Amino acid sequence: AAAGAAITIGVVRARADRDPPTAIARSTPTIEGPIAPTFHVPAHRLAVVKIDFAVEESIDDVAFAVVLPEGLSFISDGRELPDRAFRWRGRLTRGSNVFPVAVRGARPGRYTLEAHADGGGVATRYDVTLEVSS
Repeated sequence: AAAGAAITIGVVRARADRDPPTAIARSTPTIEGPIAPTFHVPAHRLAVVKIDFAVEESIDDVAFAVVLPEGLSFISDGRELPDRAFRWRGRLTRGSNVFPVAVRGARPGRYTLEAHADGGGVATRYDVTLEVSS
């Protein structure tokens, strides 16, 4: 795929400090609040979801996971990956911690991507709804 083929559909902010998650969609207009926005993506187009786990203090040992339903695929180097979940361990530094996730929808439908960060006595889950159109 050519450079610039990806669509950055938004930044999802989840505070990992025991407050409920807040969604911020970088689009016009900007949507803020406890209700997650739905992002519209054409089928077979690459979408990059930027998930931002914001913390007030650094957390050294965090278990991260991004889980996809059937119908969405992770994309790496232009290829679909067979995995439905991606898990890793890492840390959150004070402030903003953005993790880009490249996905593609094969067919029209409404799908929910789940993002998790657990560590330091805090468990945060954020759902991102993608509406894939033909």
